[in-house]
Amino acid sequence: WVASSNNYLSLIKGNEVKNYFLRKEDNSNIQTIAAQNDSIWIGTRAGLYLFKNGNLTKIRSCNFSVTALFVDSKNRLLIGCGNGGFYQLKSGKLISLSNDEKSSKLRIRFITEDKKGNLFLGTIGQGLVIFDGKTFQYFNEENGLPSNIIYFIHLDSRGILWLTASGSGILLFDGNKFSKITKKDGLPTNEVQTILEDENGNFWCGFNNGIFR
Repeated sequence: WVASSNNYLSLIKGNEVKNYFLRKEDNSNIQTIAAQNDSIWIGTRAGLYLFKNGNLTKIRSCNFSVTALFVDSKNRLLIGCGNGGFYQLKSGKLISLSNDEKSSKLRIRFITEDKKGNLFLGTIGQGLVIFDGKTFQYFNEENGLPSNIIYFIHLDSRGILWLTASGSGILLFDGNKFSKITKKDGLPTNEVQTILEDENGNFWCGFNNGIFR
């Protein structure tokens, strides 16, 4: 599944592409998507939508800008809010996963999970946050991060976190300390957007003008 900011949702299957145009209302540009069972969840500036069997349904309990969606190992739909907030959607209702004022203001851009069930949150302005289900641990410019704006998080086959951050190239985190790869080390740009690892252990990085390995 591929989503675009002009409200097209595309299903690519083999050599076939099927496009769905989602009605444009309330400035509802697509910002993120996540698959769960036979459904596609769509986060937009106007809230959360469910796309199933060709039909689009707005989730009325979620009427804020949705910037991150993730289905975890417990099959829970987790939601990050661009204006602050971390939620789970359960039976059509939002349940806050924040447990104090600081975590309730997290502006989450990306969510992923490790094998132990720890959640890694990439935020806009608050750096990297690790949530073990009870407590939030913060990593930001005050304790080693070169930027508090995290675009993307990838957990590799060795358990190393690869982060992309605003103007900072690629950041590596082994659980104790951060290191980084920048233009000085051969990157074509320090504005890297995404990272994925293939089955051969190669890392593919996306930036505004293309991809590199």
